[in-house]
Amino acid sequence: MDLLTSIDLSLAGQVQAWSKLLYPGMQLLSAIGLPLVLSGISLLISILGHSRTDWRKLTRKSIAFASVPIGLILNTGLKLIVARPRPDTLYASNMLTKSFSFPSGHAYGSLLFFGLIAYYLCRGKRLKQQLLILIPTAVLVFLIGCSRVYLGAHYPTDVLGGWLLAAISLWIVIRFVINHKSSEL
Repeated sequence: MDLLTSIDLSLAGQVQAWSKLLYPGMQLLSAIGLPLVLSGISLLISILGHSRTDWRKLTRKSIAFASVPIGLILNTGLKLIVARPRPDTLYASNMLTKSFSFPSGHAYGSLLFFGLIAYYLCRGKRLKQQLLILIPTAVLVFLIGCSRVYLGAHYPTDVLGGWLLAAISLWIVIRFVINHKSSEL
């Protein structure tokens, strides 16, 4: 067994040893982070965020939220390239959708989606108000990632990889879509 697998199994074992009373809450958190749910809500926000004066013109917010389903498609492509098997757990073997483990789509999608929501909610707010938005958002994203390990759907490094890729994606969207200085959008 290699070092990474050893670390993953050790950390996963610690998370999965948490109280069984947490199971319903972890299922709920996992459901909140479903890539299909986040993609659907993002597309709805994208459609509703169009230019009110010209339906053909997309706003920066529309494009930003369209990045969530696009990013999740790319995340799935990366899963196919890496082809890391899921953990050998009852939960993973009973999953309806069979896919590879790395990177976690729940971790990726939740950080990108809720990160965009938090970014827009924080605009123009004072630091204390921003913290009241950012701290619960970070806790939610963290717990969604933990739920995937707790339930046995992912290794901890799958979740960390999803978060890292999402942080990069979020930075790109904020920097080059939302805050890009151009007369085009």
